Amino acid sequence: GDHAFGNTDITGTLVIPANVETIGDYAFDSTKLTGLDLSNAASLVSIGLRAFGYTDITGTLVIPANVETIGDYAFDSTKLTGLDLSNAASLVSIGGNAFKETNLEGTLVIPANVKTIGINAFRETKLTSLDLSQAASLVSIGYSAFGHTDITGTLVIPAKVKTIGYAAFYKTKLTDLDLSSAASLVLIGDYAFADTDITGTIKTPFTVPTYNKGNSFPDGVSIVSTIPGLTKCAVAPSGAEPCWELANSTMEDIPKDFLKGNTDLTGTLKLGAAVKTIGKNAFRSTNLEGLDLSEAASLESIGDYAFRGTDITGTL
Repeated sequence: GDHAFGNTDITGTLVIPANVETIGDYAFDSTKLTGLDLSNAASLVSIGLRAFGYTDITGTLVIPANVETIGDYAFDSTKLTGLDLSNAASLVSIGGNAFKETNLEGTLVIPANVKTIGINAFRETKLTSLDLSQAASLVSIGYSAFGHTDITGTLVIPAKVKTIGYAAFYKTKLTDLDLSSAASLVLIGDYAFADTDITGTIKTPFTVPTYNKGNSFPDGVSIVSTIPGLTKCAVAPSGAEPCWELANSTMEDIPKDFLKGNTDLTGTLKLGAAVKTIGKNAFRSTNLEGLDLSEAASLESIGDYAFRGTDITGTL
């Protein structure tokens, strides 16, 4: 339960047995524990607020399969050197400050069902790499979540991430940011990637997210859309991904040469009810594979060569 053994002189390694479902808030906070063994904790679902914070727990922590939440400050300021989430199939939330100022090092792999990484969650650790390739459910990366770490290389943002918080990767050693899959990203917070080694132009096929051009990135870094004028479909045709529609849903006339030669444009183009004309060469020599006119009730004309040289197939 909450505060069960907090601020006691318990030392050594704590072994959590098979039937324990929850470890309460502050349960072992500020004790002298040096080890935590969760290898038998098959029923464990929740690790509470500051449950093991400010202890001397060291080594690698292996999170069991049924754990859903790791609470705020759960392992804050411990001496952990590793975090193994490879079995953590049920993990949904990593709380704020959960592993802040620990000795975590190496690569952190975020599992598939994690939706949120809280504020300061891994701040001032010794992590050198972050792998989000499995993080298909991730929606939010919190304020300073990985700030002041040694994370380097290219960070690939998954498709469902909506927000990257203030100073989320501040003063890391990242060299590049890949937004090619970041279809849901709407906000990059102030200082999110400031004082990193990222340079040049970051390209995204999606609508450019909101960010502070003065301080979200190092000087000279900007984000540009490689498919200007389009946005991800709100409702994609069955089996057709990626899917694009006009960013301006009231556009009536798609101009001549609109996206001519844009080889970043792939998948299906879905045109809505407002479109009346498609200009000459509008989508010529793109890599479109599908065209959906099922909602284009106002369409009157398709210009010369409008879709010439594309890969459009199937039934129009």
